[in-house]
Amino acid sequence: MNAAGVNDTGCQPPAGSRQEGSSPGGPGVGSPAQQLDCAAMTNKLSTLPRNQFVALWNAAVTLDDVVTKVCELVGRVPRWAVLARAAACRKAGAEMKKFAPARNAE
Repeated sequence: MNAAGVNDTGCQPPAGSRQEGSSPGGPGVGSPAQQLDCAAMTNKLSTLPRNQFVALWNAAVTLDDVVTKVCELVGRVPRWAVLARAAACRKAGAEMKKFAPARNAE
């Protein structure tokens, strides 16, 4: 993990995550098991071409629609991985629509 909190796979752990060795019940952030999980999610999403991902994103009505469609195409991936891919596409210059914030069910 570098000074910015990004591990060798390019994944940044979620805010509030524990550092390696700090959790008595299991592996911490940056552990080999977690790095493999992060890398696996990144690899799955990278099989989906950028232009197809952007088109999928822009055609969807909600973020949940995007996640569902991505999972149908590449296999199960977490929502955070889809959001990370979207952020990377935007950073690379892709024009992608913004979704309205989800409302809490009451």
